[in-house]
Amino acid sequence: MLALPSVFTTASPAPLATIPAGDDPATVSFIAVTYGTGPIIIDSLASLADTMALTDVPYECIVVDNPHPAEPRRALRHLLLSTRGVHVVRADRNLGFGGGCELGALHARGSVLAFVNPDIMFLAGWIEPLLDCISSRGTSIAAPVLLNVDGSVQEAGQVVRRDASTAPNPHSPGPDEVVSCDYASAACWVMRRDEHERVGGFDPGSFDPSDLGDIL
Repeated sequence: MLALPSVFTTASPAPLATIPAGDDPATVSFIAVTYGTGPIIIDSLASLADTMALTDVPYECIVVDNPHPAEPRRALRHLLLSTRGVHVVRADRNLGFGGGCELGALHARGSVLAFVNPDIMFLAGWIEPLLDCISSRGTSIAAPVLLNVDGSVQEAGQVVRRDASTAPNPHSPGPDEVVSCDYASAACWVMRRDEHERVGGFDPGSFDPSDLGDIL
């Protein structure tokens, strides 16, 4: 069995997803957390690479793999076989979603951190408005509208009621519209590194491994 270091960069000879190794320091560090994740992570990384190739933004990808008790090497196999240029960090135990994101942030070099779920599919032009929000608008966390496979809106932020219950934001922004919301799903967060550090990172409560679940 192949012995893998705790941190390595993938180098498949026939990658389906390639993250370019540019000479410039990364501006955006994309951080994804896996836990028994299957080939969907490859589709996600491939769509990310395709959309980022349309920009001039230097970036890197970091995948933090939490060991799954039934499939401890499933995500690693897919990453090794099908990606090039992805920085993989192997956790020694299941840190959960928040803990995995924090471990990824420790290994990130970018001035902007983008926390993304490993099943997100990216569309052209998605990153530029979010970078504009955190740079020129003073936004702490920017998140895109999340769409279902059929193109319908899954989430455009959430509203927190007075009794602490939540509800979907009733207003879906137009193509060039930015709206404020009480919170947005951490399925895709973009924020400046200094802002992430200022707020103290993820709440320790989100380190509970049960938050992560199995992602197919």
